Amino acid sequence: MFFNRPRPILIKGKLWVHTTASRLGRIPRALLTADETPAEKELLYRPPTAGLRSRRVTIDERNRKEQTRCTENSPSPALLELRRKMWIHFQLPKHVAHSLVRFEGVGASMLPYLYRSPAKELAPWLLVGTIAAIAQRQEFEGIHEALHRVRMQTLYTLFSHVPYYAAFQEYCAELIIQLGNLLAPPKVLRVAVRSIFCPPSFRHFYDILKGRRVPMETACRKFWWGSLEDALDAESKKVTCSFFSQSAVSKWERVRRRS
Repeated sequence: MFFNRPRPILIKGKLWVHTTASRLGRIPRALLTADETPAEKELLYRPPTAGLRSRRVTIDERNRKEQTRCTENSPSPALLELRRKMWIHFQLPKHVAHSLVRFEGVGASMLPYLYRSPAKELAPWLLVGTIAAIAQRQEFEGIHEALHRVRMQTLYTLFSHVPYYAAFQEYCAELIIQLGNLLAPPKVLRVAVRSIFCPPSFRHFYDILKGRRVPMETACRKFWWGSLEDALDAESKKVTCSFFSQSAVSKWERVRRRS
């Protein structure tokens, strides 16, 4: 989903991101040499993600002295680096979480890759295993191939800190939706997902750079609650995970008895 190739590129332990085009376009020189804007100044001193932090020097007294020496037509190295990163961000697929993107290389050779947390990559297996354990115990056609694909996808699933936790949520939800017909009835899956996840607030799903919602987030909410309207009503009433726990146990027990 993240890439324009049949298989992701994993080199030196890093998962390299590719645009939907054949290669990253070059940043226009007019953009590189333009005057610094207030928004860019804010991003330099308070970057919203780890990937946008300057790798050359920390924004400290040394960098301030360097910036004062630069002429109006000669932006500081930190500003040039920021502009190249932002240019790359705008070319990446919309569903790639910006908080997960990191960069390697300098200048025109800068390339993006995705941050990985190997420990968290195992988390979806706990969720799938839990649902499989409570589902009907019988042989499902194609389950082995489906789980093999899930394993390969899990290796390349990337997660970030709690405030940017949309990537974790949307992957796990999509994983369960894809395996739903093989593992359990839809009603059981909905209750299971609501009970396990306790979905985070909608505010965690904004695209921090473009100020819009991630499309997959809406699909996840419809799956969790049945409809987007029910999701908004539930969150406004602060419905918690414990509210669904007894219902979940009851449905899971009925499934076990039928199996």
